[in-house]
Amino acid sequence: MASEPRVEVACGPPLTPDEAIRLHRRIASGDPALLTCDGRRVRVEADILAAAALWLTGADEGGVPRDPFGRVPGAATPRARAGLLATPIVHDLMNLLWSALRRAAEAAGTPLERAPAWPDGHKFAVCLTHDIDRWRKRTARQLAKELARSLATPRRLPAATRAFTRGPDPWGDLGAIADIEERRGMHSTFFVFAGRPNLRLHGIGIVNSYDASPQEVRDALRRLAARGFEVALHGSFESFASPERLRGERADLEAIVGQSVAGCRQHFLRLERPATWQAQAEAGLRYDASLGYHDADGYRAGFAFPFHPLYPSSPPSSSSSWSPSSSSSSSWGPGHRTSQEHPLLELPLAIYDGGLHEWGGLDAEAAWERLRGYLERTEADGSMLGLLWHNTHFCDLDAPGYRGVYERALDWIRDHRGWGASARDIADWWTRRAAALRMDHPTPGA
Repeated sequence: MASEPRVEVACGPPLTPDEAIRLHRRIASGDPALLTCDGRRVRVEADILAAAALWLTGADEGGVPRDPFGRVPGAATPRARAGLLATPIVHDLMNLLWSALRRAAEAAGTPLERAPAWPDGHKFAVCLTHDIDRWRKRTARQLAKELARSLATPRRLPAATRAFTRGPDPWGDLGAIADIEERRGMHSTFFVFAGRPNLRLHGIGIVNSYDASPQEVRDALRRLAARGFEVALHGSFESFASPERLRGERADLEAIVGQSVAGCRQHFLRLERPATWQAQAEAGLRYDASLGYHDADGYRAGFAFPFHPLYPSSPPSSSSSWSPSSSSSSSWGPGHRTSQEHPLLELPLAIYDGGLHEWGGLDAEAAWERLRGYLERTEADGSMLGLLWHNTHFCDLDAPGYRGVYERALDWIRDHRGWGASARDIADWWTRRAAALRMDHPTPGA
């Protein structure tokens, strides 16, 4: 009797970032030695699980010096030195495993298909988000700063005059952003502070720089929610490891908006793994959208899908295997390093306006070319792009042409059958999808 087809994955000690990068280069070059077939046995001749764990758990960041705010600079990471920040490096590991599984399934005469990642025939998803760090352009302080800039650069004066005298405040007019998206059949998430400003460093309001409780702000946020846009929490600077602070801020924002708050993005992208995720979960939040670089665009976890954060929890063994009759669960085999899955869902951030404009110094056309490259990769992979565009970058005085860049991105998403959606809608879909897959493929003995 013929043996059952099997897939085996080589396993060994944890990989260093340099070793995992060398493995990526072998996969990217199509090295045929990475997959071997011996009759009905297919073997992956590399520890792709160790490489995936390295990137997904953030173990590659262990030796990276933090900035003064405790953040990991993307430019200082091993993948940045290798020129791989813009590469979702875990996808290549997934694709190699998929090739092995498909070969084994074909040998067994078992059809193997990937479940659609996104609803309603959408080819990919873009998580549309806006961090509302500042609410008013028309303040005495901003006016003084703009007068100084206009004296130094007189050509700014006409645009400055319009920004301070005509129409609604260009930073506080969140309804105009909603209009841009609604015309294209899309909705987004607005991450908003709760409470009052109470801490400043280097002249910057880093806890929050506006009070969200006045009736004018409350009404604006409730109008957004009534139109189907998500209002979520922009966790304050000091809340990143404090469930008590996050719980209080969430309750305050729910009272302001008049509906439940599902998720969070930490201010300054201040995230400590896994302490921040634990604090958010204890505060009753269901998803986070903080996993990105403050100084660069790129895939911080090397991954461009929603995922439950992982932590290593057991030592490695010599191999793990799969066969068509085995569980489709995430177990990696007896004795192999396993990962504890966090209940919180992470929606990773890949690219944002500040990284392009302030950190990258890109004008609008160069920013669009960079963003389009990410959109094209997202479409090719059928994955998700986490996108952040601050309300301040819809003002041409502050970020010339960047409003147009965002509009071009929305048009591109629509024209290429993408799903431009809020973080809440994507998180809800991903959770339902995972539940349906578990129903279709239950774990034996469960």
